[in-house]
Amino acid sequence: MSHSCLNNGQFIRNTTLNISYCQCSSCYQGVYCEELIPYKVQTEFNTMCIYLIIYSVEFFVSVINNVLSLQVFQRSRCLRRTNIGVYLTLYSIIAIIGNVLSVIGQVIQCFKPYLFINNDELSETFNCSLDKISHQIILFSGLWLSAFVALEHALIVYFDCRLYGTQRRSIIISILGFCMTISTGIPMIINQCKWNTKYRTLSKRITSGFFYTVAVLAGVTYFVAILIVLINFALRVYHINNQSIPRTKIFFILIQRHLFIFIPPIVYGLCVIPYPIWFPFKGRTQAYFHCGISTVEYVFKIIVQALPDIPPVITWLIFVYPSNVYMTDFYTETWIGRKLLRYIN
Repeated sequence: MSHSCLNNGQFIRNTTLNISYCQCSSCYQGVYCEELIPYKVQTEFNTMCIYLIIYSVEFFVSVINNVLSLQVFQRSRCLRRTNIGVYLTLYSIIAIIGNVLSVIGQVIQCFKPYLFINNDELSETFNCSLDKISHQIILFSGLWLSAFVALEHALIVYFDCRLYGTQRRSIIISILGFCMTISTGIPMIINQCKWNTKYRTLSKRITSGFFYTVAVLAGVTYFVAILIVLINFALRVYHINNQSIPRTKIFFILIQRHLFIFIPPIVYGLCVIPYPIWFPFKGRTQAYFHCGISTVEYVFKIIVQALPDIPPVITWLIFVYPSNVYMTDFYTETWIGRKLLRYIN
């Protein structure tokens, strides 16, 4: 054997046994360390405990935001009897449940209780059902509910739908949305959360395609809702005969007054889109946290992977705070809001 070990492999010669070999790094294998170990997760960083810290911080922020939001959604006269109120109430409840499950799952994975130490099958089943399936269903549910809120705003703005109408539409649409999001867990159960492997079968490609389809459809719903609102604003400006103010300025004034409609889709777009765009570029023979990953790349990928969890954590900031009507109800109808208003004054 020559002394040319590849990829930082170390040449070892044992004079006692009269043998020589290449001692490869943790990322490579082969006689000359020429083969990258496929799908080997990097070992320099403990991702489970990192995510435990992230989910714990998200949990405390989520409890504050969603408890405040629930108080507004239930006490606000403008929301309590509306379809939007139903969607936002469900959104906050699901967000809190999702954060609780995420923390529990990461605690069990990081500290490995006695039942999971010598039972790999139980550990994998728990990780699949609680951490992956429930996490995905909750993320999709939040995405769809927020899209329904945007669509409801569009119906009110453009078609002048009754704000204080029946809640039947929201209940039916919510059930259909939950059926769609829950159905994303069925392929994961069938494949035992192992659809994203090196050898992609037809069923596993269909599974991945189904996940993307559900997310894209929610994005399309958001896009259609925002487009309807903008068209309505354009029609309003077109029929204005006031020549003292430019129509472009009036258009942006309308957007500013209805900014609470646009903030949730903007936040969801910034948080949800980066990961599905970045993930395919990792390569089929390389794990997301690949072996030998640099600190900078690791931190970047952690941030990108954690971004989709952010919108349900900051419910109050993206749904309540931007709206003058909701904030008025917050200060007048909730105990915390009245206390805060006295402190501010």
